[in-house]
Amino acid sequence: MENNSDGLFDSEPLSIAREEIRDRGVSFQRRFFGEEVQRDATPGDESIIDELDFGIIRSRDGLETEEKAIIGLAVSSCLQRLQSIPDLTRAALNVGLSARSVLEIFLQTSIYAGFVTAESSSRCAKTVFEEHGIEIDEDTLPVEDMATMKRHAEELYSRLLRGTPQVPETIFASKLYPSVVAYTYGICYRRPGLTERQRMIILVACMTAIGGMDDALPSAFICAMN
Repeated sequence: MENNSDGLFDSEPLSIAREEIRDRGVSFQRRFFGEEVQRDATPGDESIIDELDFGIIRSRDGLETEEKAIIGLAVSSCLQRLQSIPDLTRAALNVGLSARSVLEIFLQTSIYAGFVTAESSSRCAKTVFEEHGIEIDEDTLPVEDMATMKRHAEELYSRLLRGTPQVPETIFASKLYPSVVAYTYGICYRRPGLTERQRMIILVACMTAIGGMDDALPSAFICAMN
């Protein structure tokens, strides 16, 4: 049979022994979930999860381990995969994120996926905090008047997007958009618990996960790169 793969299977990860990929994946999982990795899935799935998921995909360079934990929590909250939240919360704590940071992930995610997602995700995470006797940092921004909030929003929006806000064309979205921008950039992105880089990672992860937001993705990528 003629080989038409044109070197498709000669890429770097596939040139490594599977045992090495598996060891890399198991090591990553232990950093995330602890020494005893619990799994409830299809029998014999180790070759896919240990090797492909953790050994190749999640072990890639470009993101810190904490940032990978943030993405997992953001996407699970965004899509309301609530059964995953407790394990991912434990993983986030294992790699150095605080309980407050976990809750901030859910709050920001709710801007894109609906505020009810933050409530349900936070309830799941708080069961883990209670297990570990973790108290949540209550520090927050001082309450500011509308003029101050709008000034902060304009400054941050202009720096990240380097341009004038692009108002959506639909009449309902156009009326709400200025308020969403003001509260997102004027308050949410300035709250303690997450760095600006981490918040941009959440933005891109959520818009990618939700789907159907092709018009908004370019602006999200510009924010992230800036």
